[in-house]
Amino acid sequence: MTGMTSNSCEDTLTVSLRAIEIPEIALWIYSFIESDEDKASFSAVRRNVYHSLLEHRVKSVQIGIEGLPSFALLLQNSTIARSSCTSLKIRHYPHSDQIFDVKRAFWKYCVALTLRATGEFGILKHFSGRLSGWYPEAWVLSKMSALKSRHTKQVNAQFGDVKASKKELYDALATLHQAGDQLTTELRKSLSDFNLKGDVDAFKSTSTVLNELQKSAVSLEELHIGFSLDAWRCLCSGQFPVLRRLELTTSGDATNIHSGFHTPLLEGPIPTNAFERLEALKLVTHNRDSPVLLLSIKCPHLKLFEVGGTGGGGSDREASLSAIESFIESHATLEAVSLANHFVPSTIKDSQKITALQFILPKIRHIPKFPVAMRLPSVRHVRLIFACQEMFFAEIPSKDSMRHIRCLELRFHSMQDSIYMLEGPFSFDREQQVSASQNPSPLTKRLFEIMSVFSELVELAIHLHIPNKSVLAVPTDVYVISQILAGCCSSDSLLAIKYKNDVSDGLCDNTVNAFDVPIAPPNLRFIAMDIDGKEELYDTQSSAGGKVAIRRPFRRQFPVKGKWTVDFTDESIFNHFTGDYSKPQM
Repeated sequence: MTGMTSNSCEDTLTVSLRAIEIPEIALWIYSFIESDEDKASFSAVRRNVYHSLLEHRVKSVQIGIEGLPSFALLLQNSTIARSSCTSLKIRHYPHSDQIFDVKRAFWKYCVALTLRATGEFGILKHFSGRLSGWYPEAWVLSKMSALKSRHTKQVNAQFGDVKASKKELYDALATLHQAGDQLTTELRKSLSDFNLKGDVDAFKSTSTVLNELQKSAVSLEELHIGFSLDAWRCLCSGQFPVLRRLELTTSGDATNIHSGFHTPLLEGPIPTNAFERLEALKLVTHNRDSPVLLLSIKCPHLKLFEVGGTGGGGSDREASLSAIESFIESHATLEAVSLANHFVPSTIKDSQKITALQFILPKIRHIPKFPVAMRLPSVRHVRLIFACQEMFFAEIPSKDSMRHIRCLELRFHSMQDSIYMLEGPFSFDREQQVSASQNPSPLTKRLFEIMSVFSELVELAIHLHIPNKSVLAVPTDVYVISQILAGCCSSDSLLAIKYKNDVSDGLCDNTVNAFDVPIAPPNLRFIAMDIDGKEELYDTQSSAGGKVAIRRPFRRQFPVKGKWTVDFTDESIFNHFTGDYSKPQM
């Protein structure tokens, strides 16, 4: 009997493996696998399955620098892979204080190799990554210039200047050349170790890497890259005619883009069709970098504009704010604007098109000022991201000035601020939930004030960061929802509330099928809870003891009439339950 059972199991396994060999079945199973590692393992079960699934595996690739050499080798050896990749996102390599860093040089070379391979068929639509030559040419030239300057400059003995001798100059130059030769040798060895084919003298400069990216110019719709003069020249010359989304990030160090910065390219006018199809532009500047130069372009069909980063333009801050204001004013097609940190004070004048605003408020000691742009009558959706415990602003706007806002999102950056807004004691039973209005948390108090201002609000989102592992008492998600509902109970217009919590340790509450809603806005229909990426939707229904939230079993049955037409780069935490924000919903 045991033998028969064993044979039966073997036969079943054989049939299962044969079934997997059928491409349609293999692809159906593959579509349910979430982990990239599990996808790779499943694809390796049978050789013919591997090849039939390869097209789907490489169609959209997000990869770290550690896996980049293997991916470059796959592209090198597989025509299917080269002809299938339409989206490539390469995570940034870490910062290194070493100028002649072999690992960084090898990673940069691999980025160029992948661009060369994917550019063969010209089908790449999305690219995100750093574009840089593997040889630190700019640093070497700067160092050599400084050495020569020390040798030739006039010495001022009063300030202790020392003129470099010819021998010192030649020795320093020889050391630089020796370090460069050693880097070349080590790079050649790394390529050999991974069986990668390529001329080690290729991709030394950023311009040569950009040449590989330009092979996909006719298909490239989305580009997220670091700023460089070479890249800027390509963009302003109209090299990417179908580009729809562009994100540029400055380094904040050697780049040092300021308002007086000029390039030979900008001595003449930028072609009017250089950014003809661009719909979304995001600029991220750091340290003393200023966006003024980058805002000299014209985008006739621009819908989304974001500017942020840690930079404020240094002494050019006023020029930066003025350039942002002029850019927004000159692009009447804009529908959504996001301003972050030092750029939040930028003035946005009256517009009939702008319907969505995002403000990422800087971490400051005092309570931030109210963004005047929120008073624009065309605005329907506002997202506010705070970096301090004071949710909302020192100045509370009048009720009449905020009647046009339909959707409001409030986020906190840090765990400490989230914990503060829910300061204990945390109570989980029904009786103490009912008493939330008598013993409210800071979150409840703030929401009560906010809802008194946004009298026509239809959707409200609260985004916190509360890890389950904490030395402090941690509330359940149902408790947090009860605090939110208590703060909103006076709103007649509110239809949907969403609570999102990023749980860093991955230990979230078990799914709750139903919970009591003793205090809630009278017309509330939906409650959405997103805990560490796991989203559940609840209908609010009347019961004998008040209201109860009942979980909807299938995510695809969300009553979404339409997503936000123009969204921010990071995904909105709302799929809007209602599509028309031109008039009150009730």
